[in-house]
Amino acid sequence: MPHHHSRASGFTLIEVMVVIVIVAIISSLAYPAYTSHIVRARRADARAVLMESAQFLERHYSAQGSYEGAALPLRLQTAPAGAGEGAAYAISLDTAATGWTLTAQVSAARPDEACGNLVLTHTGQKSRTGEAMSEAACWR
Repeated sequence: MPHHHSRASGFTLIEVMVVIVIVAIISSLAYPAYTSHIVRARRADARAVLMESAQFLERHYSAQGSYEGAALPLRLQTAPAGAGEGAAYAISLDTAATGWTLTAQVSAARPDEACGNLVLTHTGQKSRTGEAMSEAACWR
């Protein structure tokens, strides 16, 4: 009676290691792109809240004849709007009778080293505290 040798099915250690290396390479390329996208999305949220806050302040000026005494509604005090404790940015307002400055202060837990804080004034001047990117790039 002949002996039949059956081969056990499964993966060899080499095959498993090749798959792990491929996954590691793909992850090392995808993760930085993903985190960069998240930072850009948070920055876009901050710009949107600053612009909405500017419109709120202009409506206040139209009704009151002054910017003094204006206070941002709770939902405009964070970016994304209404995010509360988990917000990527805290929005602060500095007012005077004839002008205002809005600042989107980046959260230490969710840093944006490239642009830092975003600043918008009543004259429409846009600036940032970070130095890695141009103002135009941070505000587009």
